[in-house]
Amino acid sequence: MRDAAILLNALAARDPRDPATTHLQRPDDYTRFLDADGLKGARIGVPSDPADPGNDVYYGKLPPRSAQVMKEVIALLEAQGATVIRANIPTEGWIGGPGTEMAILNRNPESKTHNEPARRPIVFVYELKHDLNAYLRDWLTGTRFARSPT
Repeated sequence: MRDAAILLNALAARDPRDPATTHLQRPDDYTRFLDADGLKGARIGVPSDPADPGNDVYYGKLPPRSAQVMKEVIALLEAQGATVIRANIPTEGWIGGPGTEMAILNRNPESKTHNEPARRPIVFVYELKHDLNAYLRDWLTGTRFARSPT
């Protein structure tokens, strides 16, 4: 984390040749926010046991040294106070692969195809839709679009 904080110092620095960075409000040194106890109470999800065939997409092709590094990192996270949650984490590949589409009902009352099925990439149905709705709820307050999406 220290290396990441040092890198952030360089990436987020003011640039005297770029007026857009003149009024940046940022700390002078992100490393001062590092906390030796920062992992205490954290919950971190990792694929379950590497021997689990359901997780061979994560561990199956790792060379022995890389598998050992993963084991050591997980042990270090636990030693620093994190609770490591081992879960069977599906990938998009297990639900049809990249580019998979699914049918959804168009519920947009202003659309010409309202109440007709539409095929959308699966990423739009799950990740993007969830995160976009959260973003819009935060930024569209006080507008007619601020209501919860259905």
